[in-house]
Amino acid sequence: MEHHMNKPKIKGTRAESAVVAYLQENGFPHAERRALSGTQDRGDVAGVAENVIEVKDVARDGLPGWIDETQVEKTNAKAKYAVCWHKRRGKGSPKDWFVTMTGEQYVAILHALGYGEMLPQAGDLESRNASPDLDLNVCNGRAGLDRCNDGAAMDRRNDGSLGVAS
Repeated sequence: MEHHMNKPKIKGTRAESAVVAYLQENGFPHAERRALSGTQDRGDVAGVAENVIEVKDVARDGLPGWIDETQVEKTNAKAKYAVCWHKRRGKGSPKDWFVTMTGEQYVAILHALGYGEMLPQAGDLESRNASPDLDLNVCNGRAGLDRCNDGAAMDRRNDGSLGVAS
């Protein structure tokens, strides 16, 4: 009896192995291919703390579905971040492939790196008794900002946030 290999599975395994090797060569020694998990899939690569990595090497682009898949896997894995690392045609190394995530994930990574400022969410304004004259789109705590759109003077509080000067 002749044994038929599943070509897409072989292709996927090869891409996953390439991503794992690239991660290991670049400071992630615990990166490894994850065993299949069925309905509780948690991505293709394990060993990168708080991350789900889904690897794709297919001819047809299915990016919207892939990103939805990473979000489900992120929930399953209870991870902070989820990305889809997908092969770029004509490029053999994962260093040249694409890594795609949602905008929400990108902003979360920027905040984790210490960039940007955490602004109050819409519901937080009422609970903080914020001034109704304060327009957060204009007065958002950027360095050097000392006036709101209504001309009210701003001061920086001890906790680093901005408030209307009294």
